[in-house]
Amino acid sequence: NTAYIEAITLCLTFNNLTTRTFPELVKRQNELALVAHARVAENALLAQLESGSTAVTASAQVVGATREILNLLDRAVAAYRFRHRMSASSPLRGIFPSWLKNLLRADLALQMPGDGFDVFNLADSQIENWFRSRNVNATWHLDGVGPALVDLDGGASGTAVGFELPTAIEFGLFAEGAWLFLDGGNLDLGVIRDSSLVSTNQYKQFVESFEGVANVGCDSYWVSAEYCPTGAAAALVEVTCD
Repeated sequence: NTAYIEAITLCLTFNNLTTRTFPELVKRQNELALVAHARVAENALLAQLESGSTAVTASAQVVGATREILNLLDRAVAAYRFRHRMSASSPLRGIFPSWLKNLLRADLALQMPGDGFDVFNLADSQIENWFRSRNVNATWHLDGVGPALVDLDGGASGTAVGFELPTAIEFGLFAEGAWLFLDGGNLDLGVIRDSSLVSTNQYKQFVESFEGVANVGCDSYWVSAEYCPTGAAAALVEVTCD
């Protein structure tokens, strides 16, 4: 099998006069450019993980997102372990969007009183413990599809903007160590000046990272589910098994 390391390139051009008179602006532009560079690199890694995994689509939502996700995770973990005859103590690795924690809190905040969760003091550590108790080591990534501002009235007022969490949830699940991060290091040329740049009173800053992933173990799942926060529990709706 061949795995490719991708080059993620960042190159900025600045005016000498701007740098001398407004260095804070140039510093901030560099910082924001590195943020954008990290997002491009992370999305490239996620795309490689997805393309190298078995695509799985979850069944339709019946109860609240928290119960659906934990139920889905239990079934996925059981299927993966059975397929590879793995011990229940063998750790799996899950790659989840960081906003999934917010979705879980939003869902539980809508549930009826007395449903079993302390919904208003739900710390990250407790959420992560739900995954650890299933022997799933969670990695929380910042990229992919995320929450957004939305127009709630079709632009009628021009000011009705709300906040929406994605209903499409995607995550990777595989045996710990099945995917290897390929770190090719960075090529940081720093400040670049040549005759053409000098003639226009400019300079460039250049950095390039080399990274990728390679599957060196078992197969992996890339799971897609469409869940939204409703707070519904199984006792309040009719639940059937296929």
